[in-house]
Amino acid sequence: MEGATDGTGRDGRPRRFVVHVADCPEAPADASELDVFAALEVLRLPGAVACSECGADVALGPLA
Repeated sequence: MEGATDGTGRDGRPRRFVVHVADCPEAPADASELDVFAALEVLRLPGAVACSECGADVALGPLA
């Protein structure tokens, strides 16, 4: 699983976490690779979502 970067965006607003599968074209090139347990922890954060483009939402949804 790949995780989106965190922190503050260019506009000063907090970035949202998006969890992707490893080969998702929408995943940022500099994203950290996460194991399933870490991905599930990220999805517990407020505003975090699993990507629907790569199927991370289907893969992790039942576990989250």
